Amino acid sequence: MERVCVTGALGFIGFHLCNRLLNEGIEVIAVDHLQKDRTLEEEEMELRMGRNAQYHLHKLTLDSLHTINDFNKIDAIFHIAANDQQLLKETTESELAMIEKMIKKLPANTRLIYVSSTEVYGDQEGEISESATLRPDTLLGKHKQKMEKSIAQFSMEQSVVCSIVRMPVVYGPWQPEHVEKVDYNRAIYISDAVNGLMLAAMKKKGNEVFHLPSFFDIDCSEQRPQSLEGSFLSTSKSENQLGYKPQVRVKEGLAKYNEHVKQWLKQCEFQKGSG
Repeated sequence: MERVCVTGALGFIGFHLCNRLLNEGIEVIAVDHLQKDRTLEEEEMELRMGRNAQYHLHKLTLDSLHTINDFNKIDAIFHIAANDQQLLKETTESELAMIEKMIKKLPANTRLIYVSSTEVYGDQEGEISESATLRPDTLLGKHKQKMEKSIAQFSMEQSVVCSIVRMPVVYGPWQPEHVEKVDYNRAIYISDAVNGLMLAAMKKKGNEVFHLPSFFDIDCSEQRPQSLEGSFLSTSKSENQLGYKPQVRVKEGLAKYNEHVKQWLKQCEFQKGSG
């Protein structure tokens, strides 16, 4: 890949993905519809990436993507932009319309990586593979299920190479506040999430679905019989076809996150003192 587009580029996952792409010398067309009331963290993320000449930020909504010069010359697009969960019921149809319009602008064989959620599986028992029946029981899960189905259909119609990546909760530096309320043992660290997305973008075969297992899932797959209560993600497809395995265990990941928080607070105090 030489030139890619990332929607939701200033979000948590988008920011880290853009940094990874830039570090590998890949030109990034970043798209994010910025809110008027921005946090210091969002401003800092924009500042850090804006220093790189390979980074081009477009403050646009998805339905304006066609206005970007040479949009049809990108190798891949990572669709990470997400709606406010409180507004999902009202925005699903509008997002689908924007996605269809976006895909129609892409030339054949462009790679499209859509970030979905393991919430599409709902409450199931035992080992869950990517081919499991989807039974979402949350607003987010139902939204992602609709988006997955439509994106796969639009991509096939336009001969776009689509990969859908279902993620558990992701944590790490710059994580959203709501992440602190989840079970970290079932989550994956941000660098593992980004690595999974990069591996999915390199798949030549399209119309595939992958999920990114956590260490919890790996441990369950190796040690726990399916007859026990609860569920865990199958690790075989992502490992065999993508070469994906998480690298950062929870203890290490939380240590990195806590160090980031400490350094960020120091920076904020310094800026206040010099302001």
